[in-house]
Amino acid sequence: MTRLALTRALALALLLLAVAAGPASASAFDGYTDPYALTGGLAGTITDTHDRPLGGLRFEIGGTGFGSGSYVTEDDGTFSVHLSPGPHVLSVGDQPATRVWYPGVSEFEDATKIQVGTTMTTVHWAIDRDGTLATVHGRILDVLHHGVPDHWVDAFSGPNGKIVQSARTDAQGDYTLTGLAPGTYPLRLALGANPASTPRWSFGIDVKVVAGEHRELAPVTVPQASYDPYPLPIGIRGLAAPADARGRFALRVRCPGFVPCAGTLAVQATAGGKARTVATIPYGMPARPGRDVRIAGRLTAAGRRLLARGHRRLPVAYVVTTSPMPVFSGPVSTPGVLRGAAPKPAKAKAKKKKKQQQQQRHAHR
Repeated sequence: MTRLALTRALALALLLLAVAAGPASASAFDGYTDPYALTGGLAGTITDTHDRPLGGLRFEIGGTGFGSGSYVTEDDGTFSVHLSPGPHVLSVGDQPATRVWYPGVSEFEDATKIQVGTTMTTVHWAIDRDGTLATVHGRILDVLHHGVPDHWVDAFSGPNGKIVQSARTDAQGDYTLTGLAPGTYPLRLALGANPASTPRWSFGIDVKVVAGEHRELAPVTVPQASYDPYPLPIGIRGLAAPADARGRFALRVRCPGFVPCAGTLAVQATAGGKARTVATIPYGMPARPGRDVRIAGRLTAAGRRLLARGHRRLPVAYVVTTSPMPVFSGPVSTPGVLRGAAPKPAKAKAKKKKKQQQQQRHAHR
């Protein structure tokens, strides 16, 4: 038998063996677990002993294979995690001395091993929060004393520790951190509506709780830069000074928020169906809520011609671009009218000239 024939026979034999063995597993290959192929796992609800859901509760799932790690319950206390088949355990609490294992024991050896198969296993865990875990409630306010919604408050295990529990603020800025084991936790606010956002702003509060405590914290007022780090666009209030013969003019603007305003203001006019920029004003100013600020600009030569052609009246669009540009917004355009300064009356000019001549003749005497 030639080498080519031997190779073909070997390939055919391998193919027949593969067909006889059936299709390959879609969930494992050389020890790798495909999470999208997993159909089993744990799903359920974690509540207290009064059947109140423990939303935002950080818990651990331990076991072999894919899925072991730290998770957070939804606002209604529910969770759903896909896991590799096999025994798994649930636990709550960051410190080993205060960790509670499902179904409510303090020792790992006494914990119930939940067998996970190819379907979702339902678990309901009622934690004795009153006896072992603490709750912290507070409120985040802006400088106008309005609630800061949809931002995450994190409790850390220490100044340089990891996140122990997280809670999202509601429409009024309220948050509730549940399932805290006795200890001291620095609180921080995530900069953005994403629990993974970084960096985080520190409250300057280290809250200390004991077993079964429900702690009410005083409302915390945070500067806008802590939860909205982007500069704001200025608001156009109107024309402060009309354009003179050299095209110099001034606008009244306002920095409306509580962070500095920075960016570029472009004055655009439409001529012949085409928009053109007739003035560009870079700006940067501190936050001054409720106060107008005067900024100066100068028309280009084309802008002065358009203003003269329109009899000292030029419809424009004030296009404001912040720097750096916020992620979810573009330039802000405000319509307006740019006016030119009215020429001095001829009678007043003649009177002024006559007075100057009289003064000159008086000076020569």
